[in-house]
Amino acid sequence: ALDAGLQELSDTDRDPRRAVIACWVRLEQAAAAAGTPRHAGDSPTDLVARLLAEQRLDAGVLTPFAAVYRQARYATHTVDDQMRQQARSALERLRVDLGAGVSS
Repeated sequence: ALDAGLQELSDTDRDPRRAVIACWVRLEQAAAAAGTPRHAGDSPTDLVARLLAEQRLDAGVLTPFAAVYRQARYATHTVDDQMRQQARSALERLRVDLGAGVSS
């Protein structure tokens, strides 16, 4: 799931807002595969809090990615390539942190 998200973020022809949102969905898939599924009422913050607790991930990676996702999902301003790169960096780090078995 994370590899697919990275591929989507690498597609510079794709709208950065949609790419960031699609990568968050990939993060949710990877989280579920790692044993931390998104619950129906979860906000992005709820999912991040559970991932941090259950998977012992670095808050320095997940928290900024959640912020970029919220901006892409809910803000009315432009999502630019810098935000796309922030999401890409977070997914690359998460792929390492979650382990190779989860990223397929």
